[in-house]
Amino acid sequence: MKPEKLILSAFGSYAGRTEIDFTVQTGGLFLITGDTGAGKTTIFDAITYALYGEASGGGRSGAMMRSQYAKSVTETYVEFSFLYAGEAYRVRRNPEYKIVKELKNGKLREQKVPAGVELTLPDGTVYPEKRSQTDAKIEELIGLSKEQFTQTAMIAQGDFLKLLYAKSDDRKKIFSKLFHTDAYWRIQENLKRRSFEMDRVLAENERAAEQERARVILPREELKELPLPEAVEQIGTWEKELTASQETVREEIRRLTAAISKEKEVNELFEGLRACEQQVQKLKEEEPVEARRKEQLEAAVRAERVHVKELRCNERLDERRQSDETMERMKRLIAEEKEAHGRQEQDFNTLKMQSADAAEADAEKMLRIREQLPVYERLGEAVEREQQAKQAYESAKQYYERAVREGASRLLAEKNRQLLLEEKYVSAAKAWERASARSTEASAEYERVYQLFLKEQAGILAQNLREAEPCPVCGSLTHPHPASLAENAISEAAVKAAKEQREQAETARDTAYQEFDRQKSAAAEQELRLEQAKQQFLALAGDACGDGEKELYMFAAQKAAEEPAAKKRSLTERGRQAERFSREGKKHPGETGEAVDRLKLESLKRDWEEGQRETARIRAELSYETKEQAEEALQQLTDKADRRTKCLADAEEALQKKKEDISRQEGMLTQEQTKNAGLVQECLELEKEYRQALRDAGFSSEEAYHEAFLTESGRETLVQQSEAYVRNRVESEGRLLTMQRLTEGKQEIGILKWETELEAQKQRQQELHEEILAMHTAYETDAKVVERCREYFAEHERLDAENQVLKRLYCTADGRLAGSAKIDFETYVQRRYFRQVIYEANRRLLTMSGHQFMLKLKETENSGRKSNEGLDLSVYSLVTDSERDIRTLSGGESFLAALAMALGLSDIAIRKAGAVHLDMMFIDEGFGTLDAQSRKQAIEVLSQLAGSERLVGIISHVTELKEQIEHRLYVTRTENGSEAVWEE
Repeated sequence: MKPEKLILSAFGSYAGRTEIDFTVQTGGLFLITGDTGAGKTTIFDAITYALYGEASGGGRSGAMMRSQYAKSVTETYVEFSFLYAGEAYRVRRNPEYKIVKELKNGKLREQKVPAGVELTLPDGTVYPEKRSQTDAKIEELIGLSKEQFTQTAMIAQGDFLKLLYAKSDDRKKIFSKLFHTDAYWRIQENLKRRSFEMDRVLAENERAAEQERARVILPREELKELPLPEAVEQIGTWEKELTASQETVREEIRRLTAAISKEKEVNELFEGLRACEQQVQKLKEEEPVEARRKEQLEAAVRAERVHVKELRCNERLDERRQSDETMERMKRLIAEEKEAHGRQEQDFNTLKMQSADAAEADAEKMLRIREQLPVYERLGEAVEREQQAKQAYESAKQYYERAVREGASRLLAEKNRQLLLEEKYVSAAKAWERASARSTEASAEYERVYQLFLKEQAGILAQNLREAEPCPVCGSLTHPHPASLAENAISEAAVKAAKEQREQAETARDTAYQEFDRQKSAAAEQELRLEQAKQQFLALAGDACGDGEKELYMFAAQKAAEEPAAKKRSLTERGRQAERFSREGKKHPGETGEAVDRLKLESLKRDWEEGQRETARIRAELSYETKEQAEEALQQLTDKADRRTKCLADAEEALQKKKEDISRQEGMLTQEQTKNAGLVQECLELEKEYRQALRDAGFSSEEAYHEAFLTESGRETLVQQSEAYVRNRVESEGRLLTMQRLTEGKQEIGILKWETELEAQKQRQQELHEEILAMHTAYETDAKVVERCREYFAEHERLDAENQVLKRLYCTADGRLAGSAKIDFETYVQRRYFRQVIYEANRRLLTMSGHQFMLKLKETENSGRKSNEGLDLSVYSLVTDSERDIRTLSGGESFLAALAMALGLSDIAIRKAGAVHLDMMFIDEGFGTLDAQSRKQAIEVLSQLAGSERLVGIISHVTELKEQIEHRLYVTRTENGSEAVWEE
């Protein structure tokens, strides 16, 4: 990849559109120079951001790169054109930011621009995928990740010494990303996981075997002294012996059971005989009860015949009582109806007289209403003319007053809002100036501290020198003039703190500028809105506002104060309303409208008053307010007359109906009296029949009859009880005769002794059964335990052998073998890459150092046993033929070694990436620590590296480099941002 053109727009310190054409420098070495903070490193950041969406140093994201100097309408983006394998590509990328755009109506509005990226292919087409796919396509095209790119093509400020002084573990992380050796780390982790898993499986095997042994059952104490297999065999023998004893007991039980069963049959016959005798004796004792039951049943039959007569007599008596009650009720009702008829006839006569009087009065009212109906037409026309005049007057007056008041309120609200925004704008400008000053001071302080830190490296090494001990730099045993630290030597922590303060100050500066830019845009927009409000109010109020601006605002304040309290709103609210009308494109009340003067208002008011007087004259002639009310009153009078007529007819009809009802009720009373006389005679005859039936049935009184009477269910119960008694008596006597025949000539026998012996044998059988079951359970369980334990032991031996092999593999891959260097598998692979990097670095370092020293990788036998030192570096001095620590290098030597390391790393990373074509390299700072000779040698090496086809750019403000490098790109900083120009 070879750069052709870089365009920065509102990016970093570059306010406008800045174009850097790299085609003016077709190959070789060139210098990017300028003052500290001028924007040299921003060129680095722009290229890296265009390709990967991140700045080169990693401390600044793309969203932070919006220029503080840019105008609110300027777009922020980076466009990078480059050649790759002879074909031209272009990448355009922008962060997320806000921009002010002009709308179609001429107003300005702040809009949010989303982050985006666009890749133009060699055929001129744009890659059609989304941002994430486009990022992946760019990385695939270049063949390097962002980390690889910054280590090979963009060596950022402060990254030189990072790799040189890094510990093995830190260097391991860098190489893992650069050379993709994480696959070997995964192999280590997989072996570790499998080793731990094997330990767990072995532990589970041992726990399972222990659980099996815990299941062993030993039914007798003497078995505990025997090995488990022998104990299992003894349990089986005892089980067979107990089974034979159990069979003998079973045979004895069968013999006793048969003998007892035979004797029990005879004894059961005698028990049955005694039960039958007891049953017959019991039935004989119940004979008196049966006799009384038969007498009760006979009396109940006689009482049933009397009961029929009694029921007929009672039914007629009930009918007679009901007839008597009906006659009494009818007599009372007829008397009440006659009394009500008299009152009703009197009310009818009174109603008839009242109706005649009311009809005469209503007829006069109806005549008067009909005569006034035509007048209401004239009243309606007069009212309509009055309302039209009133509406015309009030509308004109209200519109004029509201237009003046609201125009004044809007003008005052816009003025107040302008004053408030101007205060915020001034405050934001001062805050930005203070943040910019602090950012410049922090950048200068960081550069000063960093340079001092590099100069103090020799003094730091000299602190640990001891007499008779070799110097780590020259190897001498005597130290006559050791370097000394300055009184206020700068520490690495102080450098890091200064860098963090610089980054924090830059972030604060960018934030302050964004706030300043936002307030500036808001103030400009508000000034436009205030001018619009002023012109609209002047057009409305005219000469009444006075000649000057002061008189204008005093008049506006007076008019705004005239608005009624119930309708007043705050000036802030009126400002918001004005802004809303402006956004929606509507006209604000008071902007335009028909002109209304005071003479026209007075004329409209006179028309309205004349209409009021005419309406009052017509209303005085009428009895009702409206024609509808008069017609409604007329209709009410008509309906009232109809109701009176209907009421008289209804009353007369009701009077006649009442008279007819009384006649009908008197006829019904006569019928009921005739029926009652017949019932009285019938009841007397039925009473005689009932008394005769009592005598014929043999009952001395009604009490005796009622006592003997039973319901049908009661009689049925007595019949069933009697039949059951007879049936039981016959059956019991028959069974008694049968049992007497069966026991004839036989005798009862005692079987208690045999039953006792039988119970003892059954108890013995149960004991043997339980003992056999216990032996069988123990035998089955223990036999399975023995078999399972053999399986577990065999499995444990197999797993243990496998675990020994896996453990050794894991310890080897993880660098944990006893007596060996602590180098894991990934570090071992990285050492191969590191040797290649060191080889390429030494090729250039020997030239740059004048064959004074070279870099060397620590051998495994010299690596640590307790910590990982597999990627540690040392310095081999060709002058003293001795090896020393990498930290003994002076500031200039450290830069040369770090530069050589970076160049070597670039060569190997490109070689590792395969078909990667990188015809560019940028190096940021570090040359200030070199003396003239070392700087010259470093420049010669970089010139050889560049050749005629490759571009190598050095970013530095060292004055001597300007004389040694012919092609120079000058970066300067102005009040309006940075500028970059090639020297002609």
